[in-house]
Amino acid sequence: MALGFNNDGEGGATQFDPLLLYRPQKGFFETHDDNQQIKDFEGAMDFANALVGQIKIQTGAAPDERLVKIGEKLPEAFPESKSGIKMPVKLNDKKYSFSSTSVLLLNSLDQLHDSYLKAKEKKEDLIPVCKVTDYEKISGKGTNFKPKWSIASWVKREEFETVASKPPPASNQESVEKF
Repeated sequence: MALGFNNDGEGGATQFDPLLLYRPQKGFFETHDDNQQIKDFEGAMDFANALVGQIKIQTGAAPDERLVKIGEKLPEAFPESKSGIKMPVKLNDKKYSFSSTSVLLLNSLDQLHDSYLKAKEKKEDLIPVCKVTDYEKISGKGTNFKPKWSIASWVKREEFETVASKPPPASNQESVEKF
């Protein structure tokens, strides 16, 4: 593609996938497109296409993300940035771009990633379906919750990439037909 965008649906999340966020103060995940609050998280997490690095959250603007694939040299911190992760996740047959700078979440994902690396299924290019088994209550400057993870099962990459398609709304259908 001449513009250099990777929005062909191959591999990782694109900028057009809806966001999935973690709320450490509340102990739940939240979908950004429809504000679903998910306490009993179980979803396929594509570590092979995860990006890590520095993220600066900006009010009223898109985050400033300087990210690389896991294992590549990490970008240097910049003013007001935090270490973060962005990863394709499939939850309830819908793909999300999961993003977080929560230290508690990053630490728990680091442990989960270690389990993923040791699993024989990783070598078969399978994607782990990860489940939050509990939340550890952490007190300090307020109360936060650290997820505890397990790998519940594995899915083939083709299953991860396949998302149930929904027909576009009627108003969009009309404009497509006019072209």
